[in-house]
Amino acid sequence: MSWLRTSLPLLLLCGAALGQDGGRDTGTEGRALLFLRWRRTPESARVYATMWQELEPHFGVIARRRLAELDGDRERAAAFLKANADAAAVVAFDAESAAEARAALPGALVLGVHAGPDAAVDTRADRAQLAAWIARFRPGARRVAVFGPDEPLAGLVTVPCATAEDARGCDVAWVPEGGPADALELRRALDRLGVPLVTTSPLLPDEQAAVRVRPHAAALGRRAAALALQRLRDGVAPPGPGRVTRMTVALDLRAARAAGHEVPLAAIARADAVRR
Repeated sequence: MSWLRTSLPLLLLCGAALGQDGGRDTGTEGRALLFLRWRRTPESARVYATMWQELEPHFGVIARRRLAELDGDRERAAAFLKANADAAAVVAFDAESAAEARAALPGALVLGVHAGPDAAVDTRADRAQLAAWIARFRPGARRVAVFGPDEPLAGLVTVPCATAEDARGCDVAWVPEGGPADALELRRALDRLGVPLVTTSPLLPDEQAAVRVRPHAAALGRRAAALALQRLRDGVAPPGPGRVTRMTVALDLRAARAAGHEVPLAAIARADAVRR
């Protein structure tokens, strides 16, 4: 029996390895669940990773298939969806992927995890928390220049803007969801005007904004996983658009200083992440 004593640790290690991500979920046992994204963002990667882990215990009921990178290519999207026509559900991390899936797989449930009223999980940042963070970041702020879809913010005056010059006289600028995906030149022009940039867009690179307010990625993933499980395991139709209330706030002190603003210590103490 000495061979058993020496081999047992190896057998246990192999068993553990098979239970890890990708070890036993072949993607063929259970109702197929696809993950799609039209463009790559760090946030969607974190949401996907959380969903993958949350759904692991339901192997055999839901067959997870690896995230498909469509990269804005409609031919690639069409070929991928045709090859996965057996899918019972699709998690789409942007509106474009959701639209492609609905057109190609009319019998599948499409769970959109993105901004907008047609999403199962609306990833827009909470506007009340955004307004509160603008007040912490720049006490006394009243006017907010908006570069993207305009909407009210409690206690603030929003000013729709097309150019940096339009933001003259504003206390901060805001790039919301649906705004430009790159704001480097805009940021530089705003810096010269002394107007720091705030964003709630998942597309803007971190270093381009002094403040980023976004829903907590893991919370988005858990909510989306619960909806997928309700439909595929229990046959329960998902409710209307829902949001998560937990936000993640990142401050970039260098970006704030570039606009001539020193972030109050009280704001720094409450942020989830601080870039210096």
